[in-house]
Amino acid sequence: MRKLLLISVILLFIKPTAFSQDFGAVGTEWHYNLNDFSPVDRPGYIHYKSVKDTVINGQTTHKIIGKKYYQQSVSLYNVLYVYKFNDTVFLYNFGLNKFNIMMVYNLNQGDTLEIYKFYYSNSYKYVIDTVYNILIDGINHKQYKIKLLNSTTNQYDNIITDRIGLHNSFFIQHWIPRWEGSIRCFKDRLIDTNFNNYPCDEIQFVSINENKLTKNIKLYPNPSKENIILENTDKKRIHNLKIFAINGKLIKEVSFTNQKNKEIVSVKELPKGIYFVQVLVEDNLVNLKFIKE
Repeated sequence: MRKLLLISVILLFIKPTAFSQDFGAVGTEWHYNLNDFSPVDRPGYIHYKSVKDTVINGQTTHKIIGKKYYQQSVSLYNVLYVYKFNDTVFLYNFGLNKFNIMMVYNLNQGDTLEIYKFYYSNSYKYVIDTVYNILIDGINHKQYKIKLLNSTTNQYDNIITDRIGLHNSFFIQHWIPRWEGSIRCFKDRLIDTNFNNYPCDEIQFVSINENKLTKNIKLYPNPSKENIILENTDKKRIHNLKIFAINGKLIKEVSFTNQKNKEIVSVKELPKGIYFVQVLVEDNLVNLKFIKE
């Protein structure tokens, strides 16, 4: 009896870690930003929720349903099946009728990780660039910054956090531009955290006037190698342009002094990747995107 009591007391003082729960256990939820060529920053989000356990090919898995919330509509986005064995999370590949590696925990800097594309047979190799520790809701987690091996661009970079998963999309995606953006929120039986300063389910609605203004602003060529051209077909003056990296960092700002509705901006110095463009047209802001090749 004394030994049992002592063990219970010790367990009470053990600090919880990210490995105290299986990845994607029933009830776990994730919110991710929705990428879209929209005049607002947050036109919607993608909500994943683990709804039940089921068996596929003899393996017990967690069924995760993803729904896309965009403006006034809700639609089914994805149905996923995952399970965790030791430090590896496996994702069911419908195209191959088998489980492939989705992500791996407990990695070291310099390790390589092979991840298969969802629905496809080809894979990509990542290298663990950085490993560091963070505290989320009082629980210690390891984070791993991963980079696509032999890539000249950072647009495929991602972050894996123990227990939570990927930060820039629920699973590795290699189509550009991606619908899925960075993680907003995560919730399971021990953690309920928001990675942003706005609600998990926030949607900024687009007004009729904003839609009309966006249609009048043309950005081309897209993709671009040296210059982008901004043209306002409504003949309204373009005052200012800001270019942001995908992580939100301001990269370039240009002010236009001439009364023109068409401007040329050099982007040849920018690395390859996706960029957000904010344009001031008279008293209105228009948000656009382009790809630098």
